[in-house]
Amino acid sequence: LCCSDLDADTADKEWLCEKTNMERPSWTIIFVPVVGIRLRLADCYANTVAVGVAVTTMSTGDWQLLYERYYRRRHLYDMAWPRPVQLSAASRLVFFEAASFGGPFAYLNLSGPKARPEMQIYTSSGILISSFSWKHANLLKMGWSNDQSLVCVNNDGRVFVFSIHGDLITQFTLGKEASTHGLCDCCITGDCIVAVTDTTFELIYFHGIGNPVRMPLAQPDLHREPPSSMVVVPGNGSPFGVSPSFDALNSPPSSPTGAPPSGIIVIVGTQSGTIIKVEESSAEDQMLSGGPFVQMALSPDGTRLACFGASGTLHCLTSDFKRNIFEFGTTSAQAPLQMAWCTNHAVVLTFEHHILLVGELGYNFVSLPYDTPTRIAPEIDGVRIVTASTCEFLEQVPKSTESLFTIGSIAPGAMLYDAAEALEKRIPNADENIRTIIADPSVVKEAIQTCLHAAQREFDVRLQKRLLKAASIGKLFFDTSDNADGPDHDLDPDLIRNVVQTLRMLNTLRSEGSIAIPLTFDQLEALTPSVLIDRLLQRNQHVLCLKICEALNLDSKRVLLHWAIAKVNQSRSDVVSTQHEEVQLARLIVKRLSIVPSMSLAPIATAAFRAHRPVLAITLCDNEKRPSAQVPLLISMNEEERALDKAIASGDTDLIFLCLQHLRRSRSHSALFSMLQTRPLAQSLLIEYARQSGQMDLLKNALYALQMTRPAANLAVQQAYKQEHLTERLKGLQLAAQFYYQDKRDPFWGTSADDQIKLLQVQSRLEAESATATPLVDRSVSETIDAFLAEGKVTQASKLQQMFKVPAKRFWHIQVQVYARTMQWAALYALVDGRKTPPIGFAPFVEACIANGNLDEAVRYVALLPDTADRMEWLCNMGRWKDAVQVAVATHDLDALRTIQSNCAEPDVLEIVEKAIKRLS
Repeated sequence: LCCSDLDADTADKEWLCEKTNMERPSWTIIFVPVVGIRLRLADCYANTVAVGVAVTTMSTGDWQLLYERYYRRRHLYDMAWPRPVQLSAASRLVFFEAASFGGPFAYLNLSGPKARPEMQIYTSSGILISSFSWKHANLLKMGWSNDQSLVCVNNDGRVFVFSIHGDLITQFTLGKEASTHGLCDCCITGDCIVAVTDTTFELIYFHGIGNPVRMPLAQPDLHREPPSSMVVVPGNGSPFGVSPSFDALNSPPSSPTGAPPSGIIVIVGTQSGTIIKVEESSAEDQMLSGGPFVQMALSPDGTRLACFGASGTLHCLTSDFKRNIFEFGTTSAQAPLQMAWCTNHAVVLTFEHHILLVGELGYNFVSLPYDTPTRIAPEIDGVRIVTASTCEFLEQVPKSTESLFTIGSIAPGAMLYDAAEALEKRIPNADENIRTIIADPSVVKEAIQTCLHAAQREFDVRLQKRLLKAASIGKLFFDTSDNADGPDHDLDPDLIRNVVQTLRMLNTLRSEGSIAIPLTFDQLEALTPSVLIDRLLQRNQHVLCLKICEALNLDSKRVLLHWAIAKVNQSRSDVVSTQHEEVQLARLIVKRLSIVPSMSLAPIATAAFRAHRPVLAITLCDNEKRPSAQVPLLISMNEEERALDKAIASGDTDLIFLCLQHLRRSRSHSALFSMLQTRPLAQSLLIEYARQSGQMDLLKNALYALQMTRPAANLAVQQAYKQEHLTERLKGLQLAAQFYYQDKRDPFWGTSADDQIKLLQVQSRLEAESATATPLVDRSVSETIDAFLAEGKVTQASKLQQMFKVPAKRFWHIQVQVYARTMQWAALYALVDGRKTPPIGFAPFVEACIANGNLDEAVRYVALLPDTADRMEWLCNMGRWKDAVQVAVATHDLDALRTIQSNCAEPDVLEIVEKAIKRLS
């Protein structure tokens, strides 16, 4: 029975039985497809005969075969434009640019009647995200950066970068040449801008949108003619900023020839008909014919280049120009409005009322008619087609889907899917297909992976569920114990769960509404979930981002941080909040962010301060748990005293120093020292810092201001003695004396400072008056007296002794030392001549004589010692044995004689000692 448009559901079977007058048949009805429509093979009733043909609900009638590869159009959305849009690419006054990876559309119509046109940003379903007035004339080109910022380049070289919400992020110019000569063409690829100046036709290359930097680029010889077309090959080879990701069950893209370029490559089509390959240091003419090429497009993997010649011929060649892949004649007198690749194997050309899809090697093509103008948005795995009423996705049918749903497929995946469908229908012999594949675990694994791979690449939720159910049934029959390849080839137990989580996320993104991001699985793998979250955060989809983080086990810190900052900035233009409202908002933010213990509140507080909400900022900062983030933030908010207290509480000396340095710059000394009065730790650190760094003025001022008079006086003394001139030194000592006298507990130090000042003054005067050979300044009182006595100036020495109240005993000691050192033996003896006992005794005289090598003079003073034992000890120590024997004999000291006998080695002395001992005995 040939049926052209049946889906084999219950109504179809009832209709078929009625038309054929069949009553309760017990055989299987096979629906034979026509015009390429794949129909379900199913039983009408029980007791059916099993057949080995795949059972499916997918329609394959819209599949188009182009050189062994199937392509299909998938309906994504019915457009919900809030106002009519003009999508004709033929008009130079209508700008339409779509961001990659299912991103938004930017639309600007300069041909309308409005005096001030609007830049409009839409979702893929036509829902308005934002709009703003376009105030700049002469727009040349629009594009989207890698971080989904809208980049607008004017003819005069000015570049404007807008957020997805229409906020101006930054603006800059493309150099002096662009401003002087203007621009005639421009390419925006990722974060690269390559422009061509007008009249001079020089290439200008800027890298980076947020922080643009001009990069070197060789200049091609265009013979003073504008380029016919231009395309940029980024450093990684992919025009999408990332390399496309393909599953192992899908056909891998062709490998690039040669190593990937380290910098960008600009491919320039010339009016003479050739192509010039421009790099940083070279511009190489490829010597091609068939041009001039009015359109060029780079494949997603960057290995193939499609060029459309003015003669209507499509040329496809490798991007390194080593091989010409194919040529395809379109017989079109007009150039295509747009040209892009659909994956790496087909080229899409758009014309006014149809789209031409040219297959690999140019063997065949498909023409897709459209009633209204279209715009295409290339993706890594297909092309989005936008019209005034719909948004579609043109893609290559994945190999997994092809193996599952191709007519008559007996692939393991198709058999598994067929069996799962039969089991759902409760067909008695439904397990026969499973029995054919469970004998080999590797076949079962292949079937499961095929079903999962196909489910990942489907948009229809019902079909996703059927494929997942088939994979789940296959997993029940997968026996790892029979796997001969070992545990490395086992099936990941979390594979199905991970696929389900990913599909739930993708289905949510694709749903119509404020999100409407028709992201495919391959696009998600290339984009990565982290970048996807960044793009969703730009649209303030915080709840969805948190769910994605939870499902994929990703860190949710940046999501919460973005939410909090958005919450703070949300009311910037509102009426000024009360202090209570600010505190309440801070509590809400702290509560929500408490689910992440290590979450920092510093960036949020910074945003609040910039939003002119100081109460909110300070409240948030007070809840920041990390002093290293809290203290600098308080400083930036001019809350220095609060910052200092937080730093002191943390005990981190580096943070305290940071506060002190900032306070030194922002506060006067008096204000700074006043603040430190009640903060002893900060006082100590400031003083130590000033001392270690040699900032004596700071140290002196700090000590004085903090009423540390004793340390301040000590410092003044140190500074005074660093002065070379005596006058400056005296001033420093006078200041030290003032500090010392402020300490009422111990007046000794003040008196000592005054005495030192007086001594310096006297030394200076006496040095000038006496013309002594020895400098006197900076000597002590004793050293000064010593100097005068050494020169025989006893009178001056006596005056100093009286002036500075030098004790008599010290003065005697000084005289003894000086006279003995200078060999003034007569003067030395004059001190004791006629005296019974000097104030210091005779022992210092003996010691001084011995120290200066005059033992005879020492014996003279030993004789004056009143104690016989002392005389004996000194004489023995000096080795004056005969004198010692005389003293011992004179005093009848038998013990002393025996001591001399045991210690003396002189024979004549020993003989005298023996006689004396006998006589005394």
